[in-house]
Amino acid sequence: MLNSGTTHHIEVLSVHNNGGTILHDMKLIVSYMARPSRWSDERKANREQADWIVKWLQANGPATTMDIVAALEEEGRAVQAHVLQRALRRSPFVHKIGTVDGPRGPLSRWMFSVDDDLTDASS
Repeated sequence: MLNSGTTHHIEVLSVHNNGGTILHDMKLIVSYMARPSRWSDERKANREQADWIVKWLQANGPATTMDIVAALEEEGRAVQAHVLQRALRRSPFVHKIGTVDGPRGPLSRWMFSVDDDLTDASS
């Protein structure tokens, strides 16, 4: 079986048909490209970062968005809005449990839970 994304060299030294040589010293190079992964390195890194946020929230929550940003910075991780969005809004295990007043306005509070019945009540 040929491996995707590689070049294969096939050498045919001689093929005989009814005692006569049809092909002699023919070299055939087969090259084809595999379908690229839909998960680029950047996309994988973003997913791993979102997973880290969810796991951190599970161990340290409930926490505000500012607490999560501080934890990311403390770990030397990049703070990216779209990764926070993925972790906090798209994870089925992270729930907004309210808001608190922060230095620049209201901050959302987030909690890890497998319970789907949590509501957006202020805490």
